[in-house]
Amino acid sequence: MKRVFTFALALLFVCSTLVFAFGCDKKDAQTDETSNEQQNQTADAGNEQQEDEEPAVTPDGADFRYEATESGVTITAYTGTEKRIAIPSTIDGKAVVGIQSFGITNDDYDINVVEYLEIPNSVTNISNRAFAQNKTLVKIKIGNGVTTIPYRAFYACNKLKTVTLGPNVRTISNEAFMSCGVLESVNFPNGLTTIGSAAFEFCDLKSISLPNSIRVIEEFAFTCNVNLHTVTLAEGIQVYNSTNTSCLNGPFGGDISLEILIIPASVTTIADSFFNTSRGNTASNLKTIRFLGNAPSVIRTDASIVDKSIILYYPANATGWDTTRLADLYTLTPYTAD
Repeated sequence: MKRVFTFALALLFVCSTLVFAFGCDKKDAQTDETSNEQQNQTADAGNEQQEDEEPAVTPDGADFRYEATESGVTITAYTGTEKRIAIPSTIDGKAVVGIQSFGITNDDYDINVVEYLEIPNSVTNISNRAFAQNKTLVKIKIGNGVTTIPYRAFYACNKLKTVTLGPNVRTISNEAFMSCGVLESVNFPNGLTTIGSAAFEFCDLKSISLPNSIRVIEEFAFTCNVNLHTVTLAEGIQVYNSTNTSCLNGPFGGDISLEILIIPASVTTIADSFFNTSRGNTASNLKTIRFLGNAPSVIRTDASIVDKSIILYYPANATGWDTTRLADLYTLTPYTAD
C-alpha cells in the first residue's frame, strides 16, 4: 500500500479523481460539423501517436566508434545521422557492454543528433558524463543490464524530458540528471536503493513516486524542481536519510511547490538535517511534515541550519517524540489520529 501526499496552498492532503462530462443536442448541420471536427482531431491524434511510436533504427557497427576487448564492446562515439536509434546488442559478434561517450564525432568535437535512444540489455556499464550536455536527446530508455546511473551521466541534457530506467537500476549517482531543465518524467523502479546528492537538482519533475526499496536519499536530490507538487512514498520505506555526515540540507528544498510532506510509519531512521530546506539563499515552501508513527532514530549530522518554522506533527499516542533530537531543530506538535 502506498501513501500519497499532495501539497496545495490550503495545506490539505487530497486524494481525488475529477471526471468531466459534456453533452448537448445540436442541429443536424452543427452535428455534422462537430462530427467532422472530431474525426479530424482523431486523425491528428492518430498521426501524433504513430509519429511518437515510430520505430527506432538499429545502426550497424559502422555507425559507431568503439573499443573491443575480450569482455565486449564499449561505444566511444556515434557517427551516424539517425535521430531515433536503438544501440545494437552486438557489434562484430561481440556483446555491446558499455557506453563511454555518445554523440557524432567530427574530428576533435562532438555533434549531438539523436533525439530518442534505446540502450540494450547487454549494456552493463555507462561511464561518468557519457551523455553530459547532450543538446538533442529528448527521451531515453535504459535496458535491464544497467544497475548504476553514474556521476553526471546525463548532466545538463537540456532537452531531455522523459527517462525510462531499467528494472535493475539500484543506484542513481550524484548529479546524474542535474540541470536537465525540462526533465519532467522519470520512473523509479522497484529495487532502487540510492538517490545521490543533487541527482535531480534543477529539473522540472512535477511528481515522483519512490518505492519501498529506497534506503538513502542524499542532500539536494530533488531541490529546485519548481513545479514539484506530489510525492508518493511506498509504505515500507525503512531508512530515509543522508549518508553524508556534512549534509546541511534536505532533498526537497529550494523553491519547490511542496508544502506538506507525510512520512510513513515504516520510516525508522532519519538524518537530523533532512528537512532543512534552504538552497543557498532560496527558501522552500515546505512548512509541514506529518509523521504517521513513532519517532525515528536520528542520525546526527553537522546540521547548522535550524528552521523552527517547519512544524513536525506526530501521533499523540506514538513513542519517542518526547526525547527526539528533532525537537532541537523543528517545532514538534502532537495530533490525535482521525
